[in-house]
Amino acid sequence: MYALDTSLWVAASVLCAAALLILLCTARIGRLPIFSFYLGVSALTNPVGLAIRSPRVFEWFVFSVSIAGFVLELAVIYELANKVFLAHSVLARIFRSAPRWSAAALFLLVTMIGALLPQHARSLAMQAYSTLSLSLNLMDLALLLALLLATRLLALSWDILPAGAALGIAISDSGCAIGAVLLAQLGHPRFFVDFIRVGSFDVAGLVWLLSVCIPDARRGRSKTRLQISASGGCSYATEQAISVKSGQGVTKFD
Repeated sequence: MYALDTSLWVAASVLCAAALLILLCTARIGRLPIFSFYLGVSALTNPVGLAIRSPRVFEWFVFSVSIAGFVLELAVIYELANKVFLAHSVLARIFRSAPRWSAAALFLLVTMIGALLPQHARSLAMQAYSTLSLSLNLMDLALLLALLLATRLLALSWDILPAGAALGIAISDSGCAIGAVLLAQLGHPRFFVDFIRVGSFDVAGLVWLLSVCIPDARRGRSKTRLQISASGGCSYATEQAISVKSGQGVTKFD
């Protein structure tokens, strides 16, 4: 069991590191810089956790990572909203303040939901983690759902990279929220709780890796149109040159 749990942690770091490396090699890290930073932090977090031997220190480390992860994921969600939704000037003027007040309202709501969660965790760190993890992950999921509904209502399309980033965060947060509920109910961590939490992050890492490997369809269409336009211009120039030469030949013949 320990070997499988460790392999899941290592696999998550490898997937995040591979996705970040591909973004660096393809010079696309500037498209979503906060998401790229999130991948780097995620790739380094699991090895640090595996190196901790004290159970009490590890529990508080998991609690701290959940807070830091929420802050980074919230920044990534705002970056996605700015990329997909707020990049349009008209929509930006109308909905620029929407992420702030919606985040504040959701924070109050999920805090009340987390406070109602029955607690059977044995340590103070695990009690704080299960309550906080459930609240923060539900808040991330609600923000992603609101962003998806807004883009659907306004008929805005997603590129592959932003869509993959959002889908991966949703999968990871769903697994962490389920794990937090199970942890609060069972009272102490079990293997299948870690399997759900870390396994969902492995699936998220695989989604992120695929999203950085697949080229954007919109960019491919733009490139194709550019090539067609260039070839059309060249053929038009060739026809003009042939007509000029033909005209010169006729003049000399006369």
